[in-house]
Amino acid sequence: MISRAISLLGGILLFGAMAVLFYGGRTLSRDIARISQQTDALREQVTVLNRRVQTLNEILYAFRPPGAELPQAQRSALQAEAERILAEAKVRSWAYYKEHGFFPRRADDIVLSVPAGSAWTPPIVVAGGGPKERTIRWVVTGNGTRIVTARDQCYLVLARDGTARQGCNF
Repeated sequence: MISRAISLLGGILLFGAMAVLFYGGRTLSRDIARISQQTDALREQVTVLNRRVQTLNEILYAFRPPGAELPQAQRSALQAEAERILAEAKVRSWAYYKEHGFFPRRADDIVLSVPAGSAWTPPIVVAGGGPKERTIRWVVTGNGTRIVTARDQCYLVLARDGTARQGCNF
């Protein structure tokens, strides 16, 4: 009789332990799912906050006093972007020159565009071009949507003798 009671008690304890484990497992998986959702929500909030901080930084840089320097990494990245745009103007200007014997008079003479989301306006001819001119000067200006403003410019000057020079004023 005692052995039967012990056996019955063991069965009840085993059943109870299994029930606790099963219930505990469901609770644990629910807790994990809840924590995962909370982590995703926090990650999304951090992303939104990062965007807000970036926007505030861009606003502060837009209102920076004249002569204030951009951090070197941002300055280099923006110059590289402007140089890529001006490199396209350079290639297309030389192609136009070879075909017509002179540089284009205006940007409409050759098809130029800037990548979506660029900090720069499309290049414009500010000097030179046409059959009587020996040089052409292209300029890209900051469009104000990112850190560079309308007072920030990069230029490219091409000469008929094949020389070129470029630079930025920020």
